[in-house]
Amino acid sequence: MRKPDICQELKRLKSMNLITQKANEIANIYSINKNFQSWKPLPKKQTFPKKQMTITQKANESLPKKLPTIDNIQKTLLQKTIKTYCPNSDEVRLSELLLNKILERRPTYKKPNIQNWCKDTDKMIRIDKRNPVEIEKIINWCQNDSFWQNNILSMDKLRKQYDQLALKMEEKSYGQAGRSKQPTTQETGKPSKYANLECEIINTDDTGTTETV
Repeated sequence: MRKPDICQELKRLKSMNLITQKANEIANIYSINKNFQSWKPLPKKQTFPKKQMTITQKANESLPKKLPTIDNIQKTLLQKTIKTYCPNSDEVRLSELLLNKILERRPTYKKPNIQNWCKDTDKMIRIDKRNPVEIEKIINWCQNDSFWQNNILSMDKLRKQYDQLALKMEEKSYGQAGRSKQPTTQETGKPSKYANLECEIINTDDTGTTETV
C-alpha cells in the first residue's frame, strides 16, 4: 500500500477507537485498544432507492407485445424475399402468351406486372398440378372463343376457371370432330339421300323400245 493510504486507514481506525497512538522521539507507536466498549460501531451502509422507469403510452399507439428475435427477423426476411422467374421459364412463357393474345385484340390494354402473373402460373403448375402443355392449349382456345376471350384477362382468372375452360374446350372439340365426319350408307346401314333418287337409263335400240333401270 502507498504511504498516504496507510495514513488514511490509521486515522479511520483511531476515529473509531480501535487503536491507540503513542509518540516518541523515533516514531509513532500504534496498539490495539483493548477497551472494546469504547469502540465505535461501523457506519451503516447507505442504500438508495432504485429509479423506477415508467412507460407512457401515447394516444392511438400500441406498445409492442414482444421484442423481435432472430427467428422472427429471419422469417420476416424470407416472407419479403421476392422470387423472380426466368424469361425462358414456363411461367413467363405462358403468362406472356396470354398477354400477347389480349394485346392482339386490344393494343391499349394496360400491361400488368408479368412477374405477378407468373405467381399464379406457378401455382397452377406446382400446386394444382396442371400440365404446361394443356395450359397453353386452353389459353389459345379461350382467346379464340367469343365468350371466354373477354372473361379471361389474367392468369389469376384463368386459374379460377381452369376446369370449366378445359371441359368446354373438350366439349367443342368433340362436337367439331363429330360434325366433320359424315356417315356413309355402309356405316349407318341406311340409304343416303341420293339412294331414293331413281336413276333412269334410257336405251334406245333400233326397234324403238326404251328401257328404264
